[in-house]
Amino acid sequence: MTAGELWAQIIRNVATHAVVLGAAAIVGLLTAAVTVIVMRRQSAAHTARVAERAMKVVWYGVLGLVLGAFIILAIVNNR
Repeated sequence: MTAGELWAQIIRNVATHAVVLGAAAIVGLLTAAVTVIVMRRQSAAHTARVAERAMKVVWYGVLGLVLGAFIILAIVNNR
């Protein structure tokens, strides 16, 4: 492996991680914003249901991002 190929692989891996972490941050921020807005406007019981749904969305989003990261890394590393 030449130095150029090594640098290309490093840059590809860093870019892959940056995309995944950025997507996770965006999902987390959007979910938090929606939860806060709804909490200010609704009753306590409704807020609890919305917060529970929001946490499910966050967990499914994180699971999807982790699985996506593994798939992307597997594809990148097999090239």
